Amino acid sequence: MLRALEGTGAEVEYDFGYGNGFTVNAREAAEIADGLALEGWWSPGQEVTLISHAIAAFYRSAADEGRTVIGGVA
Repeated sequence: MLRALEGTGAEVEYDFGYGNGFTVNAREAAEIADGLALEGWWSPGQEVTLISHAIAAFYRSAADEGRTVIGGVA
């Protein structure tokens, strides 16, 4: 979950309030989604009822659609 919330180290020059933003490419998003599923946060097919579920589902969707995620901590 730490990697999902703080990125993978690829920074973008935009301060979200607690440091620069980050990018996560589709391959990294898949790694994050797989890791969250292994840790028991959420797995595809489960209902999304908690914020942690939504985060995991978001990364799974980004990976499946081949998208890059740009995020940061505000």
